[in-house]
Amino acid sequence: MSGKHSSSKRRRSNSSANEPSSRSQKKSRGSGSASTSKSKGKGKGKGKGKGKKRGYGMSTKEVKEKKATGTQGAVRLHCRIMWGLFAQNSIPPPVLPATMAAFNTRFSRDDDVDISAHIENLIENAMPAGEKALAAVVDVQTKALLGRGQIALDTRRMEETHLQLIFNTIARAGLDRWAPDLFGPPESSYNVLHKQIALSTFQSVAKSFGYTHMKVNLNNLSNFNLLSKLYDSFVYNYMTEIARKEATSQGRVGREQMKAVVRNHRVTLADSRSQYLRNQGYRSELVQLAEDPDAHSDDELIPNVSPAKYAIYDKPGRSSLLCGLFRYADGRAKSHDQRSGVREMRTREEPDPSAGPSPWFKRHPENVPIDYFTPDYWNQELTVREKVEYMNNGIVLPLEAHCHSLNSIAEWKSLSTDEFMKKFGNDKLALYNMPTEDELARLAEMDDEEEEDEVDEDLMDEDEESGFWFR
Repeated sequence: MSGKHSSSKRRRSNSSANEPSSRSQKKSRGSGSASTSKSKGKGKGKGKGKGKKRGYGMSTKEVKEKKATGTQGAVRLHCRIMWGLFAQNSIPPPVLPATMAAFNTRFSRDDDVDISAHIENLIENAMPAGEKALAAVVDVQTKALLGRGQIALDTRRMEETHLQLIFNTIARAGLDRWAPDLFGPPESSYNVLHKQIALSTFQSVAKSFGYTHMKVNLNNLSNFNLLSKLYDSFVYNYMTEIARKEATSQGRVGREQMKAVVRNHRVTLADSRSQYLRNQGYRSELVQLAEDPDAHSDDELIPNVSPAKYAIYDKPGRSSLLCGLFRYADGRAKSHDQRSGVREMRTREEPDPSAGPSPWFKRHPENVPIDYFTPDYWNQELTVREKVEYMNNGIVLPLEAHCHSLNSIAEWKSLSTDEFMKKFGNDKLALYNMPTEDELARLAEMDDEEEEDEVDEDLMDEDEESGFWFR
């Protein structure tokens, strides 16, 4: 294949059925592309319909319109404190049959009990706290002290008297612990009692400025309908979904939470590194690459190490030259943070080869330039179809010989695409074996054949739906 620059766009190309890709539909980076792909994509285009939305969700837009963002966070914290759940991946406990039986004995459906008035009376007489409530408060304070996340931190800011009011109300209501029945009807007497305890104690604590650090809108406290919707959204939408996931697959919630943490770490890296490259006047194509979180390596907290350090996973196929530039950007950003007195970046350890690649994110990043990959990985590991996905995305770095000093970097870091390719890029591009015209033609033929088969299948489906076979 020719190594000349082309401004042509790639056509669609299919991706793994298990890992759908949209990279072929994105705009080409356009620097030093190898050739235009003739391969068309597969894909039936028969998407599954969206699942029905649960009735207890509350949109972010609605919360903002009610000026209740701080109140929402405080309601969630209040429920977590009563539950004793101080991590994002904590699983709400199931309701034991003995607990439900004890409740039914105390609150018979035949009893004419005004639960709201009953709870208000309990709150008025909640102090001084009994022995059971005091023990619950100590347990909450201990767990919050040992916790590391934001939930634990916010809990540590709670006044002890407010915690005593919460747990003495729970105890005086005859409950061993606060534990809504997430899989039961929200309107059951059991769940109504839990909701009333939660919202009434929340109002009392918030009115006493117990959630000032959460920026509660005090005007929301008299709007019981709003508080009820915030409660239902958290308990019967968010937490119920967590319980459902864990019941389906043990450990799933923890895995998903860890994956989200790892992903957020990469987003932070992308922001820091791209900002440094932008501020230093590097080529826009390189800045664009650094902005992609998927171009950066995963890391995980090393357990039982103080101060905290994070182990870096290997990033298969990624250019060591690109990795070196990213690490250099980290060092410069850290120095800047120290001078500015802002919070420094996390301390990351070098990859341990024995650890292997990340268990969390294994796909190649989408729409990255050709030289994101090492020449060996490109030439020996990527399939022709995979190369088609990247072959028009160009070159962003020169050969390693031009990256050994700030003076040599200054020669290319701010060049236009055409100038860069003439002086540096084409030499780098020559190391990468591009798909041949014959290979591209064969891929296009295969895709055309598959599209024809799909059209035939669609026609068959239409005939069946119209009753063709019964004529």
